[in-house]
Amino acid sequence: MSRRIITTLFLLALLAPSDGWAKKQKTGVLEKDLFTDSLNGYQFSVPHNWKLKTENEPSLSRATLQKIKLEKLPAGGSQGYYDGERYIPTIYVLVDTTSLSLERFCELLLKAKGHLPQEEYYLMKLDLLMQSELESQLKVKVAGQEGVSYTFQKKYLKTVQDPRQRTYGTSAQITVEESLLGRLVLFKKGNKIFMIQCAGERTTFQFEETDYQKFFESWKFKS
Repeated sequence: MSRRIITTLFLLALLAPSDGWAKKQKTGVLEKDLFTDSLNGYQFSVPHNWKLKTENEPSLSRATLQKIKLEKLPAGGSQGYYDGERYIPTIYVLVDTTSLSLERFCELLLKAKGHLPQEEYYLMKLDLLMQSELESQLKVKVAGQEGVSYTFQKKYLKTVQDPRQRTYGTSAQITVEESLLGRLVLFKKGNKIFMIQCAGERTTFQFEETDYQKFFESWKFKS
């Protein structure tokens, strides 16, 4: 083997990324159904029939959970029969730092006037805050931390295949108005603010609500 070839192979070996460089660090680790975010020191269990996706560090978005098998819609529902036409129930988990009190942070977030440094990113993920109707607000406790839970309803238009035409083998489309129902839960631990949005179809929200309760009850902070 010539000296030139040996030199070339040596340089390629130096330039090749190692496993540690090539593999990006994730926002957490999922073992069986237990998700652990070591950077922010908390854990929670993923509900049955839900899947979890992490992000690459650094990220304010720590985890996204989506329901796998959807509940059947009530008879006569306008959203059609195909799962591809439906909104998939989703949980977003965001974590940031702030020197503001929980009350002041929530106040500025709900106003959405651009007074929070990462507000644009928050609103992109926590879309219940935009063009929605606030139905209720109550105090909650998550993993021993005092928090607040907001319930929103969001109406929107969507295009689906007309159920009345499917029996004839056609694929006519119609525009229908639908509603999402969801909760936005915020709480603080130290200088970290936790923002969690749970949203799904209003017509099947009662089924997801049980999963949301189990999800929040499973939260704990690592000592």
